[in-house]
Amino acid sequence: MNEKIKIITKNTKKIKNYIFAILLALPLFTVFSNSNSLVYPAHTAKMFYFYLVSVIIFIIFALYSIFKKEPIKINITKIDIALLSYYFYSFIRIFFTSNTKIYNDNFIIFTFLIILYFLWKNIFGKNSQDENNIPQNIILFSLLIVGSSWAIFGLLQLYKIVPGNYGGIFTVTGNYGNPSPYANFLAPFLPLGLGVHLLIKPKNLINKILKNVGLTNLILIILILPVTMSRSSWLGAIGGSIFVLDYKYKLIQKILVIFDKLWKRIILIILVLAILITGMSILYKFKKDSADGRILQWKIITKMIADKPIFGHGYESFEKDYNLYQANYFSNNGGSDNERMIADHNPFAHNDYLEIVTNLGLLGLVLFLIFLFFIFKKLYLILKHKKRDDFFILIIYGGFFALLIESFFTFPMQMIPSLINIIFFSSVVSANTENKYKFEVNNYIYKPTAIIIFILIGFFSKNKILNYKAQKDWKSAYINSKNQAYKLAETKYKKIYPVIKNNKVFLLNYGGTLALDKKYKEAIPILLKAKDKMSERNLFLSLGDCYKGTGDLKKAETNYKIVSNMSPHKLYPKYMLFKLYIKFDENEKTIKTAQKLMNMKIKIDNTASREIKADIKKYLEDVDAYTSKVEK
Repeated sequence: MNEKIKIITKNTKKIKNYIFAILLALPLFTVFSNSNSLVYPAHTAKMFYFYLVSVIIFIIFALYSIFKKEPIKINITKIDIALLSYYFYSFIRIFFTSNTKIYNDNFIIFTFLIILYFLWKNIFGKNSQDENNIPQNIILFSLLIVGSSWAIFGLLQLYKIVPGNYGGIFTVTGNYGNPSPYANFLAPFLPLGLGVHLLIKPKNLINKILKNVGLTNLILIILILPVTMSRSSWLGAIGGSIFVLDYKYKLIQKILVIFDKLWKRIILIILVLAILITGMSILYKFKKDSADGRILQWKIITKMIADKPIFGHGYESFEKDYNLYQANYFSNNGGSDNERMIADHNPFAHNDYLEIVTNLGLLGLVLFLIFLFFIFKKLYLILKHKKRDDFFILIIYGGFFALLIESFFTFPMQMIPSLINIIFFSSVVSANTENKYKFEVNNYIYKPTAIIIFILIGFFSKNKILNYKAQKDWKSAYINSKNQAYKLAETKYKKIYPVIKNNKVFLLNYGGTLALDKKYKEAIPILLKAKDKMSERNLFLSLGDCYKGTGDLKKAETNYKIVSNMSPHKLYPKYMLFKLYIKFDENEKTIKTAQKLMNMKIKIDNTASREIKADIKKYLEDVDAYTSKVEK
């Protein structure tokens, strides 16, 4: 009888672990979320999907903890301590960042990911080196399905079976509007698929299935990734794959055996440097304007870092401050002709490490690098002791390398699906790392904690349901505004304002609609609230229009000049300055601005730019005719 009870208990635990594994795999599918009923279909839908599955997971684990009898065992590694240190520093930094609230989406997502990190650890901390570990294989299989499906999505777009976004400007975008985030999410799955195919031994049916799915994943990504023209994703995929191949075939070790003498190794170093320089030169010339744009951006970011090097400008401050620095850069020294032509609005740093320094200072970067140090210390120990049974963690390292390489040239840490993968990969490494501290939490502590968490989740869920409904109404108001039904749009904006008043883009849309309806005094305070959170071009244009409408020449001029200096090659902001000076009879400034406009090179020749040039030309001809008449 006791034996039967033991078998039943053992099977129950297995089923429980399988259910937990399936649940914990759900966040990995966040990238597929999309909803045209929202203003930003890709980003906002992913955020709400992640919230939904996280809440479901937390509720189930909270309920499980309430009814659990035995103590909860907690194992803490140095990786965990480093990650928590970075998290709590970010939390503290929020208190000293103006106009940034603790209850904001990015920090909530980070908080949820920290909780999921420890739940993922729990799955992988149990016999994770066992190839027959079903919960582990469920999540690994889920990862491969995500990579393969994302690649298939791109192939369907490539062959026009499924349309690309934004009217087909780009062919392959996934459910984003641009190929870059699509490719940068996909790239780490190439070394993951390669690792699964090469490192897992086909001992049983499950492992054979995993190997074949890994190969399928690999082939599909190789077919679609080159089409995206995303250099950062190529570098990430290649870097992660080289790691996997080197581990499997000992490539570096074999090369060093061949180049065994000093003079041979000098030749090897020269060859490697030549290949790297040639490769980087080809990639630079492949999309030169894009590369020059990033170099300009990093140049300006160094000025931001120099101003506040230790603690940074504040949590989530980059988007608010960077474009103002760019405007100031061109206002003070003009920049080179090439820089003026390539400058554009940038909400991200296109280098996650620089963005960390800008927001959180060198202290924030050091904490993050300490976290990475312990991540790679584990890899060093694996390679040093030649633990070839650590196949699963080595597969994960391939994807981790890809993400970290991409982060030098783009912003995967700012995209929810890629950030999920970074935290997930970290949890796998931590689960396979020697514990620094071990302790148990008895039911007198964790049961009340679980009840409190359950209540907090209830309040959070209620708020997010209201927020989701408001987001859908926002889309309706946005469409009304685009169709010039301003009164109807304003009614909807006003109704949902209390729910999403901290959303910077919502504030811009609402204030912009009021400005278009010539309700300038009502628009200004809303636009100024948006200005506390962002530095978008249209924001300053709308503020310029509002101050112009209220008769405030000085403030209108200031805002038009800011947006004009953000992207000096754009005609429209300077054209608005020209119109402003005409209205206030600033004749000298009008003529000077008109002459500048006539001498500007047109980057994109379109109907709008030709109409502006024609209007300016007519004005200058009229001025010349009038001057000649007066002189006679």
